[in-house]
Amino acid sequence: MKTIQEENKAALRRFAEEYLNNRNEAVLYELMDHECVLHGAYMKDVGSDSYKRVTDYLFKIFPDFHYTIEEMVAEGDMVVVRAREGGTHAAEYLGIPPTGKHVEWMAISMVRFRNGKMVEVKATRNLLEFVKQAEGSITSGQAESNKNLARRFIEDHWNKFDMDVLDEICADDFIHHDNRDDRTREEQKQRIPMLRSAFPDMKMEIADIFAEGDRVTIRWTFQATNKGSFQKLPPSGKEVNLSCISIFRIEDNKIAEIWSNWDMLDFVQQLGFTLSPPSGERETAIRRELEEAWNKGNTDVLDDHIAPDFVRHGPPHPDVVGLDGLKKYIVGIPEADETFHITVDDMFSSADKTLTRFTIRAKPRGAKREATMTGTSVDLWNDGKSVERWVHVDYLGFMQRLGYELVPPGELK
Repeated sequence: MKTIQEENKAALRRFAEEYLNNRNEAVLYELMDHECVLHGAYMKDVGSDSYKRVTDYLFKIFPDFHYTIEEMVAEGDMVVVRAREGGTHAAEYLGIPPTGKHVEWMAISMVRFRNGKMVEVKATRNLLEFVKQAEGSITSGQAESNKNLARRFIEDHWNKFDMDVLDEICADDFIHHDNRDDRTREEQKQRIPMLRSAFPDMKMEIADIFAEGDRVTIRWTFQATNKGSFQKLPPSGKEVNLSCISIFRIEDNKIAEIWSNWDMLDFVQQLGFTLSPPSGERETAIRRELEEAWNKGNTDVLDDHIAPDFVRHGPPHPDVVGLDGLKKYIVGIPEADETFHITVDDMFSSADKTLTRFTIRAKPRGAKREATMTGTSVDLWNDGKSVERWVHVDYLGFMQRLGYELVPPGELK
């Protein structure tokens, strides 16, 4: 009998062969949920129809587009795929006229399944490979201009805390893709003050920079001391030193996109966290709690691992106090939400703490549709029981995905 992981990998192989390689649209709608959440270059949208628009565009540029899976790794409801994709460059792409060349690049996707269907796709493509193979070229003067834009993003925006400079150097539809999320220009402005409150002496240093075509690559370092609360955790007072690589895409003398990647595991370890095996009793207890209690309403499972004097901190909500208080809080969820489901995305532990990263899909009563929100929780353990929990959830993103809009002070009627 196949495991869920084997079934999910088989579904992805079929999706690649029958839809991406042979254009069988029926397979797309069979294997991808109509509300599938899409992340990545040209794919910040929702739904199988949106995914079809993206692939139709690729099929037009590369009429013989092909997708070859090289490696897959699966755990839980997630499958990570490394593949080669490409085809004959038959139309303008990324500002490069058609060359008639066969080009390929690496693509990595993280795909989440639910009930045999894809419900979330996070995709990255190394399009710098395409640019090199297609021989896109710009003058050395343009290359220096592009590098200067990237330098200003690091030196003016990050180091001088200049938020307004983004309006000058970034496109209106600017997107910054990094390990954790995708950010617009306005969201990027909010990121720096948050980091500065936790790391007031933070500084970025450019170690290397080079440009080709419409791409600029920067290798940079981040040095800082953790003197303020970060992700709802108390300051550690520890110094951190991280390295990062960012790829900038320049369009019409503006930064249109950035892809950044750094080692988040190294980051949390420098802050003092250590890892313990993910199969421990604490991780199992939390997974069981989320599935049985939060998803199914069986709060009796809490008796095994929640302390009687347990406290849950989850701003903006009041603290939930005690085992009975947590049970009452969970039982009350259906009164506020018509649908509610929580899925564990990641989990690791230190000596007495467990960090859980999760995604909630819910439909508040009166809302017209479901939406997702991501969150992180940290449990503090004592004598085999969770005694305290800090929870951070992206409520703003959730409300905006439900259709709410931010209204400036004084304009609400």
